[in-house]
Amino acid sequence: MVRNLTRLLTLAVLSVGLSFGLYYFYRTPQAEIDLRAEKEKTKKLQAYVQRLTDEKRVAQLLVTGQRKENGVLVTDVLFQEIGRDGTTIKPGRSFTVRGNLVYVTALSIRFKQSYMEENNPLRGHGIVLFDRIFGDAQVPSDAPRIDDPNDVPAFYRADVDNKDAAEAIKFEQNLWKNFWRLVDDKQLREKEGVEVATGKASYQPMIPERLYRVTVDARGNPTMDWEPVPAIYLEALRNAAATREVKAPGKP
Repeated sequence: MVRNLTRLLTLAVLSVGLSFGLYYFYRTPQAEIDLRAEKEKTKKLQAYVQRLTDEKRVAQLLVTGQRKENGVLVTDVLFQEIGRDGTTIKPGRSFTVRGNLVYVTALSIRFKQSYMEENNPLRGHGIVLFDRIFGDAQVPSDAPRIDDPNDVPAFYRADVDNKDAAEAIKFEQNLWKNFWRLVDDKQLREKEGVEVATGKASYQPMIPERLYRVTVDARGNPTMDWEPVPAIYLEALRNAAATREVKAPGKP
């Protein structure tokens, strides 16, 4: 009887061992697959969050001159766009604005979130067209334009491969051309994968010795902040002002 009991216990142990063996044999590969899938999902999520926190377009504004004309503050501003590597994208442009507050307006297009999650080359980030710059003592419709609405800002051309550049340019040109239709036409927004199309503005009083920074995030939202102008810039501005005074007509 003891012998039979021993045999039964042995068979039971072997049976349990075999069951666990079979379970892990079939279960482990699936667990590994699930783990790999979860890691891949986490990696994509981290990349998505990184794209959300990345700064996209950046422009700097520097006061190069300021004076009063007929009781109105007049400010000369240098507008310079900066690339992702910290270098200038194209030559800066000078603007003269009237008023105590300086506005930088923009047309902003934000695509549906699913495009950003999949890092779609055309719709994987919000896009912004810098529209106009003006002071609060000016009529906005008379203010000069910053970006050309018939072209794609150079900043966004770097987001696509060369083989896709022509498609991207055509795609964005069409969006800017029909921007106000996108604002009003929900069906058109649905067709183009656009979630929101709207005008936005950033503004602050422009004060000499401050370097202003307009930043557009990955969702197409512009903000404006400032920091003290580096000393080397200030010295260059002072030298330029002194040179203009010496060369001014009527000066002895």
